[in-house]
Amino acid sequence: MDAALGISQLKKDGFRMGKGRSAILEVFEQAKKPLSAPEILALLFKKQVQINKTTVYRELEFLKNKNLIRQVPVSSNTEYYESALQNHHHHLVCESCSMMVEIETSELEKNIQNLTSTVAKNKQFTIESHALEFFGKCANCS
Repeated sequence: MDAALGISQLKKDGFRMGKGRSAILEVFEQAKKPLSAPEILALLFKKQVQINKTTVYRELEFLKNKNLIRQVPVSSNTEYYESALQNHHHHLVCESCSMMVEIETSELEKNIQNLTSTVAKNKQFTIESHALEFFGKCANCS
């Protein structure tokens, strides 16, 4: 995510850019994987950004509603988020340690798009998005 792009989009839409909001956008810009709220808090603490835990959750909801971040659909009790400005992709998810790795699925994506079109047509259903995550155990947990 380009934090400057997100900041300029929010300013253009008339939203205030506080220190916390800007810092959270910067965290997503530097992230190499989806992040949970506790991970975001820890990264902000390392950057010496003082922000309340409740504020982080409120900002995550705000940024999600503004389509700057998206929730990563994993079957855990923890919610993970990533930049919505990234290209569409999928993840490998370790069910033991919750490690997530982005994977390249461009060939598979062509087949998914064909399937999406067929299902939408046959079932008269408007499909707006899809999510595909692979679950198992990473090399460290196997």
